[in-house]
Amino acid sequence: MLPPSLRKSDCIALVSPSARLNDAFPAAIIRAQQVLSDHGFRVKTIFEKLKPDQSYEDQALHRCDELHTAFRDPEVKAVMCTIGGSHANNLLRYLDYDLITTNPKVFVGYSDITNLHCAILAKTGMTTFYGPAALSELAEYSHPDTSTMDNLFRMISNETDTITAGPLPRSLEFSPALLAIFYGEKEGPRERRPSPGWKWLRNGQAQGQLLGGCLSSLLHVVGTVYCPDWSGRIMFIETAISDANRRNGPDISKVKEQMVDLMNHGVFDKIVGLVVGRPYGANYNDDAVQWKLYHDVLLDVTSEWSWSILAGIDIGHTSPMLTLPLNVPAELDSSTDRFEILRPDVV
Repeated sequence: MLPPSLRKSDCIALVSPSARLNDAFPAAIIRAQQVLSDHGFRVKTIFEKLKPDQSYEDQALHRCDELHTAFRDPEVKAVMCTIGGSHANNLLRYLDYDLITTNPKVFVGYSDITNLHCAILAKTGMTTFYGPAALSELAEYSHPDTSTMDNLFRMISNETDTITAGPLPRSLEFSPALLAIFYGEKEGPRERRPSPGWKWLRNGQAQGQLLGGCLSSLLHVVGTVYCPDWSGRIMFIETAISDANRRNGPDISKVKEQMVDLMNHGVFDKIVGLVVGRPYGANYNDDAVQWKLYHDVLLDVTSEWSWSILAGIDIGHTSPMLTLPLNVPAELDSSTDRFEILRPDVV
């Protein structure tokens, strides 16, 4: 099931089903709203502060109710998450999947929102979009990355010339850090570096529907009723922020552990190809040895399989950021150095 395309003057709802940072960064929320308005869209922010005495279950129901409000509202044509975070997996058993099925809409987010992407696809069959969030991408000082925005609207809107399927672009430069506000620092332009580019860790060709997300979040749903079937999929993964140091990505040993978890769940027996995002964090982007070890882990854990692996893609915790549609056919081909969407993803 493909959601209806977003058109100029349509209404986009901003929701916070994971981290609740609207009150912590009000200026950034306003900036994200203005960015969408400047692109010709109307914006609603659906957010009511959680009560301190709410139980864990009541908090989950509260966040679900905000999502339900967005999907129930006939004026809203797209639902964008303000940010990732943690505990989105607690919403899965409370979501009204029938409501989402009867009101299909563009749904965008990344990181912890992986839980919702997988559950919505497993329970409704609706394509959702692994892409930017309001606080972390749209609210960038002094304006969001042009490539990130172009790729977002290329995927969710049919009013651009580039909505049709085709090869995914690659960046010439990237930022290795989060926005300054997430480090408690004064806002300013992010550092940009030359992009190391794509790297084929294992050559090959594959076609399959896209499925994936943040590696650590995927492990919350794999093996549950909220995980779609991996058979014949091109899997995409990317890594999040270290719990110990927000400037770093997860330690290489943690990445290996998580990859082994996927292997033990039988995921690698079913997929036909793997796409890997550029790893977040100074521990990788400032250390060529760690960068190589990251790639070595990917090859080592998957050595039993012959499917192709493409690494260094602009997805997830990086800037610029591609928007990837889940459950849409794609193709990998190392002989032509190509990662391509095979058909449009909105109607």
